[in-house]
Amino acid sequence: MTAIVADKLPHTRIVRYRHGDSGNTNAGKAKNRQDGASGELVQADHPGRVWHFAREFEFLTRNGRMFCMMTAYADESYNDDSILCVGGWLHYCNKWRIIEESWRKRINHERRVSERGGFKPINRYHAVDCAGFHHEFSRSNGWNNERQIRFSKRLIRIIGESKPHGIVYGGRYKDYLSEFKGTEEEKKEALYYVSMLFFLRELAGTMKEFFPNERVTVFYDRGNFNKCAQAAFSSLMSSKTKAGREDKKYFVSMAPIGWEHCIPLQPTDLIAYEAFKLMKSRSIQGKEAGIRKSLQAILVGGIPLRVSEFDAATFRAFRLGLRWFAR
Repeated sequence: MTAIVADKLPHTRIVRYRHGDSGNTNAGKAKNRQDGASGELVQADHPGRVWHFAREFEFLTRNGRMFCMMTAYADESYNDDSILCVGGWLHYCNKWRIIEESWRKRINHERRVSERGGFKPINRYHAVDCAGFHHEFSRSNGWNNERQIRFSKRLIRIIGESKPHGIVYGGRYKDYLSEFKGTEEEKKEALYYVSMLFFLRELAGTMKEFFPNERVTVFYDRGNFNKCAQAAFSSLMSSKTKAGREDKKYFVSMAPIGWEHCIPLQPTDLIAYEAFKLMKSRSIQGKEAGIRKSLQAILVGGIPLRVSEFDAATFRAFRLGLRWFAR
């Protein structure tokens, strides 16, 4: 059974969706550490895959203990009039290689299907286009409901086979505008900044809870919000508070990357879009709404996922400079 739990915190109204056992046992942690230990370098000679260097090395802490590198990928999903969220996945580097290989095989399969039918093959999975039958996924390009559903189910199954940790944070433009005046661009940048900052905090919390001895490198989809992403990361890493120092110790670095050379951004796009659709279907009061079948499949598959939404109190804290928000 899927549990929907509402947590009332001073800075945010959160709704978290969880399913099944997250594997937080000593045996599970030991197995994760063992599985994550890999010194192999793959595809590091390709100029577009430089991030593999960061992903494959093990590092020593100051006291000499070896820890394994983990990787998190983040992407945004939004519309122009209501919602913006940032979401992503966290996993060990060797697990990401498994996801990448299976994902690549499925994309290539769909390309062959299109080519055999005389249609233009897709270059990648793109959630908005696939869900709405746009561009490469258009009906005139050989796509229909049955094929789309089959394709989406297979991609979700690939994610479920490795079970990365999913995190999404988002909010609503109206809450920003209730405390600040701003242009269309400014409200999006504000929502992105706060969503990314809370995403990183939740990521640190996940590391503390499930992977306390490991470290993570974060990659986010490059685009119009690069400066906002780096500002959020700088804010986290420059924190002088006790909680902030605890959070930032888990991070190695954060950098933008393009989808052209990074398959993990595709499953990241999927979860960001699904969370966006969930937030769009809900009221800010947290009333339960219908969950899309694709998101139900993620939950039922036992994938650990937290979807959280902040409200106007967050921006009020910004405006007032409240200490509990500064963290």
